[in-house]
Amino acid sequence: MKSFKGVNGWLLLFLFIQTAHCSFAQETEADLKLNADKLFNSEQFVEATPLFSHLIALNPRSTEYNYKYGTCLLFNSLKKQDAFKYLNFSITDPSIAPEAYFYLGKAYHLNFQFNEAIKNYNVYIQKSGGKPNPVFDTDRQIEMCQNGKKLLTTISDLVVLEKKEIEYASFFRLYNLSNIGGVILITAEYQSKIDKKKNHTPLIHFPDKPNRLLFFLRRFG
Repeated sequence: MKSFKGVNGWLLLFLFIQTAHCSFAQETEADLKLNADKLFNSEQFVEATPLFSHLIALNPRSTEYNYKYGTCLLFNSLKKQDAFKYLNFSITDPSIAPEAYFYLGKAYHLNFQFNEAIKNYNVYIQKSGGKPNPVFDTDRQIEMCQNGKKLLTTISDLVVLEKKEIEYASFFRLYNLSNIGGVILITAEYQSKIDKKKNHTPLIHFPDKPNRLLFFLRRFG
């Protein structure tokens, strides 16, 4: 009886995998692209990742798929480095969406390659007709890169003492407030219009004797 149950378990697992595979196979490339684009356009990049991965497998030379898949990888914590391959291939197409250059710049930015990041941010601004998407806040991204370059010139030896990977919503729990006091709160009371649009709840530090409040801002894009 024990052996029979084990066989049943493996059979169910096999059938589940086969069913999942068949459901993917029954979708046409057009259906997959439609669903993937909906997720991508609503900035649900993590959810869009497996769909674009499947589309890449169907058409690996598509520069659009490479651009969107590479962008999605930037939002997958363990796959950020893989984004370079796809984003760099996507910009070999002169007609690729200008946003491909922004996200390639972001990939370099996250990798502390600030000169390359600035170069691609500027190409994005140029290709968008000098009217970049305000949500990207490209000028601020470039300013951050400039600041990063200055900081790197003053650092002789960078040592990582500890590295942790946690969900964005929980990162504030790692802050040590013993030296400055106060508390950190997450509240929707101070949401901006962009916060509400992006479903983002601000993170605020309340000191013990407040004469000012510190807002921890999230940069979208």
